[in-house]
Amino acid sequence: MLALLAGAAGLGCTPSKPSPPPSASTPSSPLPTVSATATPTSTAAVTASVTPSPPSPSLPVPLPTGTAAVAASNERLTEAQHSVDSLETLLSSVDAGLAANEATEGDVTGASGVRACDAAVDRRVGALGSARRALESSPHLSSADRNALEGQIDAAVSGLRALRSTIDADPPTRLAADCRAIVTGYRVIGLLGPKVQLAAAADRALGNGDTLTGLAALLQQRVDAAKGRGKNVATAQGDVTAIGGKVTEAASAVGGVPAMVLPLDAPGYPANRRTLVASRGSLSTARRALLEALISAGNASDRLRLLG
Repeated sequence: MLALLAGAAGLGCTPSKPSPPPSASTPSSPLPTVSATATPTSTAAVTASVTPSPPSPSLPVPLPTGTAAVAASNERLTEAQHSVDSLETLLSSVDAGLAANEATEGDVTGASGVRACDAAVDRRVGALGSARRALESSPHLSSADRNALEGQIDAAVSGLRALRSTIDADPPTRLAADCRAIVTGYRVIGLLGPKVQLAAAADRALGNGDTLTGLAALLQQRVDAAKGRGKNVATAQGDVTAIGGKVTEAASAVGGVPAMVLPLDAPGYPANRRTLVASRGSLSTARRALLEALISAGNASDRLRLLG
């Protein structure tokens, strides 16, 4: 738990004492770590990979017992760590978009020629295609919100392609103004991209919560089994209980994000950027709660391993 406990220190969490090495006969829980993700640049900020959540089983699946329960909870703990890491990656992409230059978005200036302007259009169209795929793999996003965001993406792609054709036919006197419209007319890097990413990140946070809730159920079964063997499980039980509270906190933080960002449009920029920043703050709250839940899960797993 060394790397994870280092993350806990930054959050004001009190880590548990380090656990002694497990015996050869007792499976050891994985040690979650908090990864540092580099912030993407320019139009790459709009592209974020979102892994679809696996479908929920239609019938209840019995929880494993004994050694199988230990293995299952260890596997779910690793899955939860990867899930939180992937949320961090998505939020880094949002941050890159929020940091984009308002006038140029990093690649369009008054001196840009036809080729440079065409390339700027193509980058945005490609990035918006990736953003659309991110929405398609966001199961917690409502159909209405998904459809609205996809409609905005499609309209921007259509408009940008038409603008590219205009730029290709422009006389020199019109070129600079039409190139600037790539930025001012669509705000793909500074607004539309972050909007989609924030909605996808809210969905991802809810999916993280589902993973942690499943992990808590597996750990609770192990707590109950240890209690049945006469072990003192009070501390481990507290850790398991804490997971649910933090998952609820995360869900509450992100529940309103899609509705907040959906109405934002290019004419309202940069005044509406403050709403993007507020939504990003909600995601920070959710990520912190999910990380605390992950720490509690790791602590519970370690304590249960020591109880035997």
